[in-house]
Amino acid sequence: MTEAVERELWEETALEVRCGSLIGWAERRGADYHYVILDFAVTIPRSGRPVAGGDAAAAAWVPLAGVPALELVEGLEDFLVAHGVLA
Repeated sequence: MTEAVERELWEETALEVRCGSLIGWAERRGADYHYVILDFAVTIPRSGRPVAGGDAAAAAWVPLAGVPALELVEGLEDFLVAHGVLA
């Protein structure tokens, strides 16, 4: 699992990371889909600027205090608060 997390972040941001512990998980269901999303903490051994990969229009470092002001997918802010990432 850790290798998949590290590979996916490399593909989507061009950042080398080390996968840490599971923060939490969420489910999203619709008429024709069922997603189980696992969220992990990661460390970044070398500083770098993220580069948007194929699934993203943009990638950027954002201070945690600025996250609620972003246009987030439904439920993400609640998830981050519930798991102690945001106050």
